[in-house]
Amino acid sequence: FQDRKPRETQDISACSWQKSPFRHNLYHKNTGLLTVPNIAKKDWNYLYLQIVQGMKLANINQTKPNSEHGVKYDVHLLIEGKNAEHLGILASWIVKQGESSKLTSAYVLDKKSQLSADKPKFLYVSESIPETERWSNILKIAENYAFNAFKNHIPMPIQVAYSGRIDVEREGVCGYASIKIADGRTKFAKWLVKARCGKRDYPSGVTIKTNTDSQSYEKNCAFAEAYAYILKLNGIECQISKWID
Repeated sequence: FQDRKPRETQDISACSWQKSPFRHNLYHKNTGLLTVPNIAKKDWNYLYLQIVQGMKLANINQTKPNSEHGVKYDVHLLIEGKNAEHLGILASWIVKQGESSKLTSAYVLDKKSQLSADKPKFLYVSESIPETERWSNILKIAENYAFNAFKNHIPMPIQVAYSGRIDVEREGVCGYASIKIADGRTKFAKWLVKARCGKRDYPSGVTIKTNTDSQSYEKNCAFAEAYAYILKLNGIECQISKWID
């Protein structure tokens, strides 16, 4: 990424990306440097979020055995451009025991592979439409995306002992999660309250609750993390609050 050689390892942590905000270019093995559809240098975080999220959902293939440098993995990812198009890439990672995973290179897939890739629903909402309409659309996408993550997450069961017997709780630990907009003075935060999509939090900010009717800590966290991902992808800063009951 950027001006470094593709073979050099790059730490995928948010900290290192913030220090080098222009890591938006992808190398094509035949044609050199290409750019993800309509993603400018200032949108580096938009690309970063998609790569990290894609790693959670992708099928990972080990391509090189363990060595002094670690284990190399290849992952096929789809990157969504801000022009409502997708681009398939091949990302290579090095995983070394006791260290963070490192991104070594990312190449644009060839045309044949691009055509064979399944195109998911678009998660980015254009900034060209009116603000309130855009925000409303973002929340709809976030809720659908979050409910899908909630439904597909399988929590770790726990054993619960009471009255001399042991039962298995398949929903896991009891707990909840929510999404918080830290600065309640922003136009989006004020709109959330006015539209009754969020509530004022103490001592500041606005909170969006996970309306799942579930007491599963893990499933509620999955919902909140997916919801927050869509907000961040659309340029809305937020945090996740989670607690075990």
